[in-house]
Amino acid sequence: MRYIQLTIVMVILGLMAGGVSGKPLPGKETKEDKFIARNGAKSGSTVEEKEQHLVQSAKMEKATRMPVYKPPKRGAPGGRVGGGTRGDAGIHLMTHVLAPGQVRGLTSQDQPDLYWYVSKSTNVPIEFTLIDEDGIEPLVETRLPSPVEAGIQRIRLSDFGVRLSPEKMYRWSVALILDPEHRSKDLVASARIQRALPSEVPKNVSEHSDAVEATFIHAEAGLWYDAIAAISRAIKESPEETRLQQIRNALLDQVNLEEVARFDRIAKKKF
Repeated sequence: MRYIQLTIVMVILGLMAGGVSGKPLPGKETKEDKFIARNGAKSGSTVEEKEQHLVQSAKMEKATRMPVYKPPKRGAPGGRVGGGTRGDAGIHLMTHVLAPGQVRGLTSQDQPDLYWYVSKSTNVPIEFTLIDEDGIEPLVETRLPSPVEAGIQRIRLSDFGVRLSPEKMYRWSVALILDPEHRSKDLVASARIQRALPSEVPKNVSEHSDAVEATFIHAEAGLWYDAIAAISRAIKESPEETRLQQIRNALLDQVNLEEVARFDRIAKKKF
């Protein structure tokens, strides 16, 4: 009996010694140990090595994140329209404006850049139109340079000397004029655009913000045109950065522009 009591006392003292030394009890894993085990670190890693693994994990998580476009809660539907026709050798000629389909897109800019897509190179006349939906005459009605290569194209509203006013609803369109004598055959893509209220513009982004950061913030705030413009400008400056292309593809997929996203994944980037 004394032998058993002595054994129990020795076990208790051993457990207490383990607790005092700060070492985990046998069979118990800390959160750090579990993290290190998942990431291939040795159990004898120093505190500095553990911290490096944690920092590296955070960087990897950030690098794989994608922006989430959150449509604005107020206002009218978007009414995006796209067009397509059958061309030579059975090839479909498609055009889309890069805009949300179910809601009107917002911008914080009075002269935003607008982006559109054409599925193959063409030399047909191309017409850009911008209208105030409460007005009568178009604010802009002009021919764009032609021919164009297949892919995503840019229109700079600043080139035409017009500015968007808050609270007004606008519609912009791109028309491929297949037969100048019969304009009913035009291949037209269009969408709505509205300038955001000051309260809808995030305060934590500026013209000096990182392009990726700006894209995430604008998408989260519902500013579609700002988000797609920020990432598209970044792609133009660094066309070999696949991370930037993945971000734009994610935005396109979220507004059901899968065809544009597929083309964008394999084509040489222009914008």
